[in-house]
Amino acid sequence: EAQFTNNIGFIWTGGGSSPPPPTPPTCGDATGQAFIDSTGITDSLIIVTVCQLVQDLKDSSLWSSLNAIYPFVGGTSSTVIWNLKDPAAYKLTLSGGWTHSANGSTPNGSTGYADTHLTPNGLLSSSSQHISFYSRTNTSGTYRDMGGGNGSTNVISMAIKWSDNNGYFNVGASYSFTGVSSSAGYFISNKIASGTANAYNNGSQISTRSSTDTDPAYTIYIGAWNANGSAGGYSVRQVAFATIGAGLSAVQASTLNFIVEKFNDALSRGVQ
Repeated sequence: EAQFTNNIGFIWTGGGSSPPPPTPPTCGDATGQAFIDSTGITDSLIIVTVCQLVQDLKDSSLWSSLNAIYPFVGGTSSTVIWNLKDPAAYKLTLSGGWTHSANGSTPNGSTGYADTHLTPNGLLSSSSQHISFYSRTNTSGTYRDMGGGNGSTNVISMAIKWSDNNGYFNVGASYSFTGVSSSAGYFISNKIASGTANAYNNGSQISTRSSTDTDPAYTIYIGAWNANGSAGGYSVRQVAFATIGAGLSAVQASTLNFIVEKFNDALSRGVQ
């Protein structure tokens, strides 16, 4: 009588050549379970890791600062589109060319982008906003990885490694980081208070400058940026996590980086 052990420790000792499929685990948290139900994901590792992510974000008091959380899990166009914070809101619409895998989602650099349907204007404070993007690709080019806006001041965006190897971030005013060593990692474009904007890479502040308040009236795109209603600066960088929400303090940015890296490491796709 053969024994089989699956990846969550279930041992089958019954007859026949193979065990029955295991019952996927469930989240103790209703929000996490709603996301799992919406995606239709049955992979036990992903479920356990997503449930832990929710717990970590809530335990750290970051949950309330995030309006949209995109874990990019499941490896298909029907699983990566869901918002963990609230699956009923800000579901991604994928346009153009994308490829999906267990490591995340990759736009094709010419037509691919994802519309979050989240417009900062009227939702986020004009003096407290952030976007974040976890890139698994190290390359330079004329790519805008995430963002949107109207005009020169009402903009929130990031181009994490331009063709000149500098990073360009914008929350009300453009600010740059000279000599980005790698575009693989976790990046945050952030405004924590009126008059001040900054950027973070892998939990450390890399740039800061004075800034006007910003209230973009166009939805945020991932894999490109929404320039006055049209996609531009199409990226080729694989995204494994993204968020939109209120501005983050230095401690919050560092904590979010730790949690996101822990999440991606658990899925064997971390790059830090």
